[in-house]
Amino acid sequence: MVPRGKSTPLVAAIVALTAVALPGSGNAADKRSIVGTWRLTAFEDTEDGQTVYRFGKKPYGLFVYTADGHVVIHIADPVNPACLAPAKKYGPGKIDDTPTPACTPAQMQTLLERTVAYSGTYSVAMDKDDPGKGVVTHHVISDLSNGYAGTDQPRPFRIKANRIEIGDGKTWRRVLERVAN
Repeated sequence: MVPRGKSTPLVAAIVALTAVALPGSGNAADKRSIVGTWRLTAFEDTEDGQTVYRFGKKPYGLFVYTADGHVVIHIADPVNPACLAPAKKYGPGKIDDTPTPACTPAQMQTLLERTVAYSGTYSVAMDKDDPGKGVVTHHVISDLSNGYAGTDQPRPFRIKANRIEIGDGKTWRRVLERVAN
């Protein structure tokens, strides 16, 4: 687990953030500009000069930032196996009667490795010298499997119209586009 307030390159490479300029504000943004639902359109890392797509070239991901300061993140590889965790209380013959088979141990490992899901609260610090730039910090409370629970995960971003580019611009890049306010 990463200590509260600390981040590793791997942790920084897992999650993206986004924001958008407020209507009528040109390129300027403030803390309220990230409120809404965002769709992940790119999740790229650079290793040894090569681009790595950890969640495929067309990743699935939603980021939800509420006005009262809560965040929910879900990222998945769209080719993840379609199966249920064996211990779930739903599925074939259960509450929702979903006709999905139970995952094998290998499929469960794949799902955990190719999915990021966590929630908590967030704070935003805008760059006073560049109003289109800032850092959002996810204060993670609950996490599926990445060891983020109890940690702070800072994400640098740059606002460009209705999308945000997250990352250091050298070793990792995330792009999100607004879905809803």
